[in-house]
Amino acid sequence: MDDYVFFTFVVSRLAWVGGRQGYYHTIELTLSA
Repeated sequence: MDDYVFFTFVVSRLAWVGGRQGYYHTIELTLSA
């Protein structure tokens, strides 16, 4: 596997996971408000 392909995969995974965490965190703030 190319380093560039691996790097792109890791970044996309981090962005996806981070986006999900931010999404759930926003719901928690809304429900607790």
